[in-house]
Amino acid sequence: MKEIVAKHRIEIIIISVLLVVFIIISLIIGATSFDSSNYATCYINNEPIWSINLKEENEERTFPLSKEYSQIIIGVRNNQIAILKNDCPKQDCVHQGYVSSKATPIICAYYHVSIILEEESNVDLIVK
Repeated sequence: MKEIVAKHRIEIIIISVLLVVFIIISLIIGATSFDSSNYATCYINNEPIWSINLKEENEERTFPLSKEYSQIIIGVRNNQIAILKNDCPKQDCVHQGYVSSKATPIICAYYHVSIILEEESNVDLIVK
């Protein structure tokens, strides 16, 4: 076995370097392909409720999700959105914190609420 490794040492090094370079390039391409999120759209039971333009949010602010779901408090800051307060049992949506990438939706399975980051809004109600 040692003889095989010694014989093919250069090939193993070249393949290892190429593999590392490929992984780094994949991570860079993957990270940049999800950065063009302008809107965060809120869905309840898969129905769009409202959308907010994150690019226009310069000040940090909070607001209730809706009249029916006033216990869920949304936070917006610096092109990011989060569920800051919720009375659901597991609190996964709250612990997730602020997100700014389309690759990371905010989900509250208990109340069937999801906040998805999108490039454009398809919702009639835009929160200002």
